[in-house]
Amino acid sequence: MTATDRVKCIICDRMILPTTAQVNDGLCAQCVKIPRKDRETAKAVHAETNPFDRAIDMYRNLIDAIAQQTSKNYFGAICDPVFESARFYTFDNIGECFDYDEAQEIGSDEVDSIEHYLLAAQSGNSLLSPITAILRSISPSFNSQGKVIFFGSWGMGTDEIAWFIRYLNNRSTSLNYMQENDLSEIEVDALNDAFTKELNR
Repeated sequence: MTATDRVKCIICDRMILPTTAQVNDGLCAQCVKIPRKDRETAKAVHAETNPFDRAIDMYRNLIDAIAQQTSKNYFGAICDPVFESARFYTFDNIGECFDYDEAQEIGSDEVDSIEHYLLAAQSGNSLLSPITAILRSISPSFNSQGKVIFFGSWGMGTDEIAWFIRYLNNRSTSLNYMQENDLSEIEVDALNDAFTKELNR
């Protein structure tokens, strides 16, 4: 091997000089900036052929695991406003809005790993449909215990929160939430077109 022959970075496969590899433990100048604790995840992400689908599988496993552990009355996902990342929280109660001071985040380390795959996907895919589908699958067991599954984003209004509670849970659970917050079904129905369109995009 000559001084100008290049070798692959052990994470991203960029071609780098042997001296760079030697100094950086086999990493390129970009990958050496990745914290040591995240390097195995970065390597796995780079090797993944479909990172978005992998992220959804990881979300499914995480939701199943934490749903079995939570004892709070409300469990669900709160996303960024365009639904491209999701984190999981429990509440004793949800009133007219998601109150950050009342929220308890769970599974944060696992979500950090999942977000590496979402960044690698660079797709801008909405998590709305896949995450709500997973949450709907666990809602019967929650509802049978008098608990509520939710989905939303910080800053949502009561009617928006109610729409997703109705979408995810059984009728009596959603009616209870609407009654507690003085909402009519007509007010919630007004959001049908907007959210149905989001679910199907």
